[in-house]
This record gives sequence, C-alpha cells and structure tokens, in this order.
Amino acid sequence: MKSMNSRDRVLAVLEGSGVDQVPLYPPFQGYWALGIANLPVPLTIRKPKLGAEAQIKAANKFGFDGIEASGDCFMPPVEALGCEVKQPDVGSGTTTAPIIIEQGDLDKLEIPDIRLDHRTMSHTIATEYLMEKVGKEKFIQMSTIGPFTLVGELRGVETFMLDTLMDEAFVYKMLRFTTDVVKMYVEYMGGLGVEGISPCDPTASGSLISREDFERFCLPTLKEVDGVIKKSGAKDILHICGDTSNRLDLVMTAKADVFSIDYQVDMKVAFEKVGRAQAILGNVRPPHALFAGTPEMVLEESLACIDKSKGFRFLLGAGCDIPPGSPEENVMMMSKAVKMRRGKA
Repeated sequence: MKSMNSRDRVLAVLEGSGVDQVPLYPPFQGYWALGIANLPVPLTIRKPKLGAEAQIKAANKFGFDGIEASGDCFMPPVEALGCEVKQPDVGSGTTTAPIIIEQGDLDKLEIPDIRLDHRTMSHTIATEYLMEKVGKEKFIQMSTIGPFTLVGELRGVETFMLDTLMDEAFVYKMLRFTTDVVKMYVEYMGGLGVEGISPCDPTASGSLISREDFERFCLPTLKEVDGVIKKSGAKDILHICGDTSNRLDLVMTAKADVFSIDYQVDMKVAFEKVGRAQAILGNVRPPHALFAGTPEMVLEESLACIDKSKGFRFLLGAGCDIPPGSPEENVMMMSKAVKMRRGKA
C-alpha cells in the first residue's frame, strides 16, 4: 500500500479503510510535550502558540499521527463555572474545593460565556494555530471534560457518589446542567473546524460506578454530547478511565467514532465485544510502562496491542495521558512498534 500522511491514516481507520501502518495516536500528550520542552503550563496558557509549537515538535519527533491541541483542556469549564483551580507548572490543574455544597447552590450556577474565559480562549488559539500549521498533515483533536466528571468537580466526587445512592433526582438535575454546559463547549469546538473532539469522563469508570449506574446516569449524557459532535462534522473520540470491560457494549451505543480504553481493559476482550463496530484506541500502560518501565517493556506492550488488533479498527496509544516525566526513549518505542508492523495493519 502507498504511504499515507498522518491525517489520512487516522481518517482511514475511522472510516474503516485500510492503512499502511497502524496510526500512533497518543491520545493525550499535551502536558508531557510541554514537559520535554521545559515549558511551565501557566506560561502556555498565557502564550498558547508557544505551547502549540511544543505539540508540533513532539508529534514530529515521536511520530504521532494525532495531536491533542492543548494540555489545558480539562479545567476550562470547571474554572469558568466558578471553581478555584490550582495550576502547577507540570501536569493537570486541580479543583481546590467543590462549589455545590447545598442543592440550592446548583440553582445559582449559569452556563458561562466561554468567549470571556481566558483558558478556553487559550485552547482556541492553540487549536487554530495547529490547524493552520499542520492541519493538512496531522489529525487535530480538542478535548474537554465529560458531564458526569464535571458534576464530580463541582460537587466533590465522594459526595457525588453518595448522591447516586441517596438522591437520584438531584443527580439528574446536576447532570442536566453539566450536560448542557459540555454540549455548549463541544458545539463551540466543532464550530472551529477541528476534526476530533474528545469528551473525557473518568468518573464514569468501572472503578467508581456500577454498570447499572453508568447506564442510568452517564450513557444518556454521552449520547447527547455525541449528537452535538456529529452535527458539527467532527469525530467523537470518547475516553473513560479505568476498567470499562463490563460496559463496552453500552459504550458502543453512545455512538462515538473511537473509544479510548485505559490499560485495565484487556485489548483482546475489547475487540471481541466491539468487533469492527467502533475503532479502539489504546492501551499501553501509562504509569507502569511509559513512565516507570523500560523501552523494551513499552515496545513489547505496543507490539502486543497491534498484534491483538489485526482485522479490527485500531489506533495505538497510551491507556490515558502520557505521564509528564515519561522518558523520551520509552515513548519513542510506540513509534518503533508501528514501523515494525508496517504493512500488516
């Protein structure tokens, strides 16, 4: 098969066509790339083109076919809604305290005007810069928090988990609000012309909620978000952290183009349940292999993922974020693996 560029390679997998080699799709390299460029995250929020250049350099050096536009993509809705966010120089920001303490606090919240939010505008500038510079060669993705996880940030995860047991009506009320917020964000992202949008809903993990609660509370919100993404013409790249093995069939009904699976899910099981109905992205272990492992370990895991994917729609990547501080020689092994299996995708 004739050689393809990165963007065409990713699109071919999403459309179910053949590829010259398995695409390498990080899927979340943003913070890691800033780390190897020695750029503090707050600086790149102020100067987003500086951060975008770091993403381009990392993608070119390590053979990434897709680029997450900005590391700072999880916290903009949280901060815009009124939470205080602590942003370190390295890695993701954290919500310092919940703002929905009593049920009446939810009624005080309003959907924000994101055009007035500096973090969202920074994310926008980085995305537009990437689309202009490498959008014809690389597949550009914007990411955002998912509705269920956004409730956890606003309410506090432990309290929210108790709510799912004790006050179902309030859970639905909070989810109605956060779903509307996320739908507004992804509609805005789609309007920029970006090709991929990744709603990330880690609190919907099997490590935190049951299959039944996922089906009741999370799945309807993900279907709504997917509908907005699809209407914009972008591809939906859904990510849920943790073990989702017992809900893969449910996740498929959300109709995302790609399901990004964490390392706790056995790739063979995922393909057995999903088949060719949905593209799978994953799932080299981020903490054990990429961060704390050896190059040989990363190469072995990457090759195993590719070999298990034969005959299916697959993109190789980490099970979640590439952890900041992961050795460059480890990350490079994912690129080596796709080259070793070139022509066998």
